[in-house]
Amino acid sequence: MDLEVLAGTLFIASQTVAAMKAFTFMRQIKMIKELMSKLNDDIFQPRTQDQRTTVASSLQFWWRLYVGYQIALGSTVVMWISFPLLDKSYKESRLPFVAWYPYDYTKSPLYEITYIYQSFSLVFLNVFNSNLDMFSVCLMICIGAQCDILCDNLKMLERSDEDYNGFNETLVDVIREHKEILTTDEKPN
Repeated sequence: MDLEVLAGTLFIASQTVAAMKAFTFMRQIKMIKELMSKLNDDIFQPRTQDQRTTVASSLQFWWRLYVGYQIALGSTVVMWISFPLLDKSYKESRLPFVAWYPYDYTKSPLYEITYIYQSFSLVFLNVFNSNLDMFSVCLMICIGAQCDILCDNLKMLERSDEDYNGFNETLVDVIREHKEILTTDEKPN
């Protein structure tokens, strides 16, 4: 099998998966907005400086991951788009990726229009796909931070042990927070 055909097929398959992810995301946008709104509730906000520090370090980790991922993906997309220009295969009317069109794209200006179309499509799908992936990572990091906050609140139970009313209030808050975390996960499709 020709390696170039295999690479092109895998590329098209990955772009198809990206388009399906985008469609699924848009279909579930209402639930995602509800989830994001719920995460803004006071019950999920850090209460102490230690909790704020934990959340801040988690978000800084996500930001470094995001920037690194975007740089890697951006350089890959730029190389994919510019490859026909760099190896001078544009003289043979080579496009960034193999595709069939119902017209003869090898003639000017159709070649240039098709090249720009493929480049724009490649950038758009990859920006959307990478941001969707990083949004998922951010949600997972937020869930991890919520678990850290919950653990810290449970540790506060030890500190409020001497004060019976403080213990009860803290326990009720921790139980309410735990229930909210669980109900956030139970949204219907």
